[in-house]
Amino acid sequence: MSLRTNNGAYELEYFQYLHPEILTRTILCLDPGETMGWSVFASGQLYEAGQLSVRKALRVNEDPDTLFNVLENFFNDRGATHCVMEDYIVYAHKLKAHVWNPLFTSKLIGSLSLMCSQRQIPIQYQMAGAAKFFSTNEKLKRWGLWQVHHKHANDSIRHGLYYMLSTSMALNASQEGIK
Repeated sequence: MSLRTNNGAYELEYFQYLHPEILTRTILCLDPGETMGWSVFASGQLYEAGQLSVRKALRVNEDPDTLFNVLENFFNDRGATHCVMEDYIVYAHKLKAHVWNPLFTSKLIGSLSLMCSQRQIPIQYQMAGAAKFFSTNEKLKRWGLWQVHHKHANDSIRHGLYYMLSTSMALNASQEGIK
């Protein structure tokens, strides 16, 4: 998927707050699950986004190396310098739903983490709530970043936006502490 252009609202409302260091990064943003949402931000702008049906890819070929091969090709094509990924925890109110559950998403996160580690790509883990609270559907639409019929891609974009802004705030705060 190619870069989605926007109406300038992105630059006025968000882009102006990005720290210059963020603009040097190619950020792979992941929303892991049976359908994995992904997006890539380069120079602070959305470069590409999509969804990868991980579970379907595994069903098509039962070879145990299938997941690794799918992820290997995916990583090699993206050129990421940094990664932001949704984290997964078992909430107390969902405890019974996880009994005898193979926890596919947590295994996928482990595989993705290993691949980042092998490539020396630093990872920032985030909970879904933080990204969704900041990057609402309305904001994504207003900024021209909304991916129609791609819920998981939109979730990965949310993670990227939240990561870029929160990291920019931390970088700015550390620079001001140095002065």
